[in-house]
Amino acid sequence: MKKWLFLIIVLLFCFNLNVKAENTCTSSEMARLKNLAEKVDLTYDYGWKFYEKGKDGHEYYYEDFTIIAANLNKELKVLIEEDYLTGKYREFKNDGNGSGKINGFINGTKVTITIRAYTANECSGKILLTKTLQLPYFNSSYSTYYMSCENYPDFKYCKQFLDEKITDKMFLEELDKYIIENKGTNSLDNNIANSNNSSLIANVKIIAVIIAAILLLVVLVTIIKKKQKNKL
Repeated sequence: MKKWLFLIIVLLFCFNLNVKAENTCTSSEMARLKNLAEKVDLTYDYGWKFYEKGKDGHEYYYEDFTIIAANLNKELKVLIEEDYLTGKYREFKNDGNGSGKINGFINGTKVTITIRAYTANECSGKILLTKTLQLPYFNSSYSTYYMSCENYPDFKYCKQFLDEKITDKMFLEELDKYIIENKGTNSLDNNIANSNNSSLIANVKIIAVIIAAILLLVVLVTIIKKKQKNKL
């Protein structure tokens, strides 16, 4: 009886050790989870959200950015945190295709995304990785001066989104500098120059033909006069 009791105690002790080992957050387990976290890919999209209706009757909208997290995994929690311990955070919920979205961000916002372990062992809740996503600035000057951008498409501020915030004044000042620095090299200027050169060449050819015709006429008249003189 004592032998059986001793054997049971030994088995229970070994079982507890195995359970504890399975629940322990080992360095290899953390490395595995961090590898999953590194695969999470972050991108953004944008749309327009209604702001207000002005006194002039026009409806006004603002840019509404959405952050998209791809390659989500059930062993991870991908969060935008305010206070994790009190539950103040927004989570990227898997849509069934391994991606999740959170919207409501304005342009130029710098967003920090925290990736935590979500497992059955002691790793759960630990931070695996943090990633930062800088949203671009919407360039209102691009649409305001779109005709200038059609003429000078290589100008650095002729983009819908920029890494910096600019004003219309800055746009116009930098555009003036660009035009001066690239005078004669711009595609529009080149087209005009090529057109002018083609017209000049065509005019020269016409003048040359006229001069040749006049010279030929003079020669013919001279020959005829000589023949008439010889007859006399």
